[in-house]
Amino acid sequence: MLKPEDYECLYNKLAEKNYFLINNPEEYINAHYLPKWYKHLEGVTPKTKWSNSVLNKEEIIDMLKCFGPKPVIVKDYVKSRKHEWYKSCYIENAEEKEKSLQVINNFIKGQGEELNQGIVLREFVNLESIGFHEKSRMPISNELRLFIYNYRVICTIGYWDGKGLNEYPKFVDEVLEKLKKVQSNFFYG
Repeated sequence: MLKPEDYECLYNKLAEKNYFLINNPEEYINAHYLPKWYKHLEGVTPKTKWSNSVLNKEEIIDMLKCFGPKPVIVKDYVKSRKHEWYKSCYIENAEEKEKSLQVINNFIKGQGEELNQGIVLREFVNLESIGFHEKSRMPISNELRLFIYNYRVICTIGYWDGKGLNEYPKFVDEVLEKLKKVQSNFFYG
């Protein structure tokens, strides 16, 4: 995944040769950065709070308050560190300030120069479990990865097994309708 400035550079270099990517730089950011699409998918995606930059301790604690004692996932605008599940991604109880701050600080340090914009906190949602990751011990759920072009699903694969599927759950139709409000030609997730 490219940072927006790298995508824009790639887009412009290809355009100079008369090749055009599916999304222009603005459309790329609209699909790529969570704060750009969240308002359109609110209600069908977990409760989320974000910052526009790396925050100080008090600001992070303030962000955590809206989750109460619920578990939370830490990420930036694009990526998590899910393979460092307990160290840099998962907060079991958002009210446990010191533990929460430690996970968030680990995340920020781990991302380093790859940090995309700000910090994102998302309510953790238990999905249909299929086990635990053999290295990180993170819970693995029955998840699908959808590739969407012009607001139509063009490919569905199992996230963990990589198997292609011929169909997707019915609720995806509602998501596709909501995505039409996001100005972008291509989505995956």
